[in-house]
Order: sequence, then structure tokens, then C-alpha cells
Amino acid sequence: MQLPIESIGWLGFLLFIHELLRIKSMTKYTESPKPALAMRRTTVVVDAIKTWIVENSLAPNDRLPGEKALIEHYGVSKGTIREAMRVLEAQGIIQTKTGPGGGCFVAEQNMNVPLEALGHYFYFHPLTMADVYQLRKLLEPELAASAIPYLDAEDIEQAKSIMRDYSFPAQNRKEWFKQLVRSIDFYDVYVEKCPNVLLSFYCRYLHTMLKELTTVQLQQSDFDDHLRRKGFDNQLLLLEAMRAKDVETTRRLISTHMTFLHQYMEKHAATLDNQFLQVAK
Repeated sequence: MQLPIESIGWLGFLLFIHELLRIKSMTKYTESPKPALAMRRTTVVVDAIKTWIVENSLAPNDRLPGEKALIEHYGVSKGTIREAMRVLEAQGIIQTKTGPGGGCFVAEQNMNVPLEALGHYFYFHPLTMADVYQLRKLLEPELAASAIPYLDAEDIEQAKSIMRDYSFPAQNRKEWFKQLVRSIDFYDVYVEKCPNVLLSFYCRYLHTMLKELTTVQLQQSDFDDHLRRKGFDNQLLLLEAMRAKDVETTRRLISTHMTFLHQYMEKHAATLDNQFLQVAK
């Protein structure tokens, strides 16, 4: 079975992986057996509906079967079905609409739910800047390299437009922080074009995390223009390499800059270990 990632979204993709690992075989809604009585009924119904959504390639705003149909199919009570719907809605998988034409529908999927889940996880599993950049040095060059065949002139112009916001020295610390955060948006341009959904997901998470943490990381660092200028100059070279579809040069430039950022942040981000989790949660 092929999963249409673009129609289901990130959460649908993760659900797909989960179900593949958990269930040996999946059947259509109309063919699936009733839940085993040995398992908690609500949990079984929730899992079964997730499987049905994924296997039937439902897109956002597609309607789920009505309450009566679900009751008859799964052989459970109205209360169990309603509890299952509440669970699915809390998980961000469905949304309930009232009034004429109302019912339960597949929710629009975005990255907020999985990103928040990761934030909760890392609240209890402390990270260091070394952890972040160890992963970023590995993933970021491959992310850009894989996206290059799909970048067009509009993407290049978007990147250039972002760079204009930090093309000049900041006049104060607040503006400096804002420029550094904005400079991370540059890398999101090719995140959008990466065909590897797992690679782009993890890099997007790293970018989101870094944007949230930048002002915290550098609270005790000296206010200078070196970091902005170094990143801006590197991105100018990157634009040329990406425009020329030069994969190896792109990979090399990003790898070199990630190494520089790693060293810079480890030197200047003295407060990260104490404040990371409060910001990430």
C-alpha cells in the first residue's frame, strides 16, 4: 500500500508507521473484524478508526462514518463510540462539527501536534547544544542536497527576501536576536522542497527549536556582528550553489557552517543547559 503523504500530513504518516509496526495486517473498514473483547473497547475503537483513516487515504475534511454505523460495526455502546471520538479529537486526528452537515471529520494536519509531543518528551530528557548540533551537522547538508532538484527561481527569491532582514548590522541586542532568529528561516526554504518526509520533519523540528532558543542561548554572549555576518556570507554562497544545482558545493558549504555554529554556540551558550527545557515545553 502506498500512503499519500501530501493528503494525510505529518501525523497521518506517523500513524501509518505506528500501525505497520503494531498490526500485521490491516483490512478495510467494511472488512475489519469486530474488536476483541479482551482489549479495552475504547482503545480498540480508536486504533481501528486510525487504521481505517490511513488505509482509506482520507484527506482533511473527509467525513467519518456516522455514530450509528460505528456502533453497529464495532458492536459497542454509544458511550464507547463517543469516548473514542473524544480521544481522537484530543489527539488532533479528527474534528467535530455541529449544526447542519455536522459530524466527525478528518482534521487538518500540521506539525504542531508532533512538535509539541517532542517538546514534552525533551522536557523530561535534557539536551545540550552539542546534542542539537551533532544531529544538525549530519542532517542539514543532506536535507539541502536532496531538495536542490526541486528548488525553483521562486524559492531562490524567497530566500533572498529573507536575507534582506539581516543584511545589515543590528543597532541593538534586541534587533540582533531578531536577525539571528530570522536567519534560521533561510533553511526552512529548502525544508519545504525536501522529498524525504522524515528528514524534513526532523530538520524542521531542529529549526523550530533553535528559533525558540536563540535569545536564551546568547543572553550572556557579547553583542557583536560576527555571527550574523558569517552566516549571511555563507548563505550568499549557498544561494549561488543552489541556483546552479551544485549539490556537492551546497553540501560542503552547509557542513562547514554547521561546524562553525556548533563551535560558536558551545562557546557562547552558557545558559542553555539550565533554561532549555523551560523554553521547549
